Amino acid sequence: MPPPKGHPPYRNAAGELPGGRPEEWTEARIDAEADALLEWVENSKEWWFLDYCVKRKIHASILARLAKKNDRFRRVYLLARQKQESLVSYGCITKKLDGNFGWRFLSSHYRWQEDQDKSGLDEESETPGSRALADTKKVCIEHADSIEQAGG
Repeated sequence: MPPPKGHPPYRNAAGELPGGRPEEWTEARIDAEADALLEWVENSKEWWFLDYCVKRKIHASILARLAKKNDRFRRVYLLARQKQESLVSYGCITKKLDGNFGWRFLSSHYRWQEDQDKSGLDEESETPGSRALADTKKVCIEHADSIEQAGG
C-alpha cells in the first residue's frame, strides 16, 4: 500500500525502499502451494475443493488471488476446479450425488446453463457439448423425481 499523500515513502528495516508490510505470499511459497494443490488433484479421492482449502487452512479467495498472480499456480488451480466439476457431474450421472444438488452446484460454481452451448462450435445448432449438458440435466431431474416418488 502506498503512503498517504504528503508522507515520505515507506522504508523497510534496512532503510531501503520500498518498505511497508512484508509480502506474505512469496513466489517460493506460491510454488509450494501449487505443488500441494497438484498433489491433491492427482491423488485425492475428494471432490469438494473447499476440503482442500480447510485442510491447508487457506481461504478459497486467496487461492483465486494467487491464480491471478502466478501463471503456474493458475494452471494448477484451473485443473483443480476442472476436477471438481468433472467429479460432481459424474456423480450426478452415476446417481452417487443428488441431481438437484449437482445441477445447482454446477450452475452456480461453473456457470452451467440450460440450452447454452459451451463447446465453441457455433456453426451447429446442436453440438456434443449442448447434448451432454442436456443429457446430464435430464439424468439429474429423473434421479430427483425417482427419489421424490419413492419417498412420497
